[in-house]
Amino acid sequence: MRPRHYGLRLPDESVVPVTRRAIVVGRRTDRPLPVPTDADVVALDDAGRSLSRHHVSIAIGADAAVWVTDLGSGNGTTLVSPSGEVTELEAHTPARARVGSLLSIGDHSVTVVRHRPESDTTAALLPSRTHDTTSRENAEGG
Repeated sequence: MRPRHYGLRLPDESVVPVTRRAIVVGRRTDRPLPVPTDADVVALDDAGRSLSRHHVSIAIGADAAVWVTDLGSGNGTTLVSPSGEVTELEAHTPARARVGSLLSIGDHSVTVVRHRPESDTTAALLPSRTHDTTSRENAEGG
């Protein structure tokens, strides 16, 4: 059986690999935040401040499924399954997400996708344990 690889497609269309190490998605802030010791942080631009600084966590569970957990965010997290079923996540209660699931977090949406690690263009940004969605734009002069 071939292993399954998952990713999280961000609003800027980049894909961050989802692993057993959690990805925490939240709002970029100028104030230093304590980085969770067991997670990589993806900080999104959020002029409307609709995201919490640590809004949602996404990781592969022991069962090899993708699990999403709202981290007690102010505006909550909505999970929309590929079949259109809408679930408002309860804070700190993991919910299973399938490929094609859409996560509505504040004014942003991210999607769980199938992802081949060798095709990853954003993994190089993760060793710092923070993925800044404007890094690519800045590097390209945009």
